[in-house]
Amino acid sequence: MLLFKAKFIKVEVLKTKINATFAIHELTEDDDLRMTQCLDTEGYLVFNGDVVKREVLEAVKDRTIGIDDKGFSPSQKLRASLFQFWVNDYEGGKTFEEFYTLMMNRILDDTNKKLDEKRNLQRESD
Repeated sequence: MLLFKAKFIKVEVLKTKINATFAIHELTEDDDLRMTQCLDTEGYLVFNGDVVKREVLEAVKDRTIGIDDKGFSPSQKLRASLFQFWVNDYEGGKTFEEFYTLMMNRILDDTNKKLDEKRNLQRESD
């Protein structure tokens, strides 16, 4: 996980993506190594322009958030459920990995569509 104090300095909206540029104020050798290891990987970006409260920082660092009492994350439970569906009901001829990717992309597309609709409504009201 990468966690830095940074300044959000630029946003560039392109046809298929958005580029966001941040200036990092302090970088240790460890940070530099972790950044290099993360190049070309996908992840989640959390940016808060306000002073980060200790509780928020701890929540970001806490890898057990969302883990149930059996040690499973929501994404693990979703993958298991999709696997059971693939084994018992799916007749599309795809491998599980292909099926899983297809289903996750559908979920992401649906979620992004809803977010886009909400953003468009907000823009129209502004």
